[in-house]
Amino acid sequence: IINKESNFKVEIDIEDFAPEELTVKTLDKKVVVSGRREVKEANRSSTKELSREYNIPETVDPITVKAFFTDGGRLIVEAPYKTNTN
Repeated sequence: IINKESNFKVEIDIEDFAPEELTVKTLDKKVVVSGRREVKEANRSSTKELSREYNIPETVDPITVKAFFTDGGRLIVEAPYKTNTN
């Protein structure tokens, strides 16, 4: 988790997963990342699973959370901090 002045940011290493194998959603005040990859070879199969939860700070509106994938095999989840309107 990277807390910068202007935004909340989470970077996750997902190089073992394709984007279509991952789900990113907000649930209450959390970002939930889950994934499942199944590999079948000849008479064998293996499954790799990923499950992560990150608390969203009170100063972030969950509706503003965005996620994207990098070419380097990372998932970036970020959102701006709320601005004071006083």
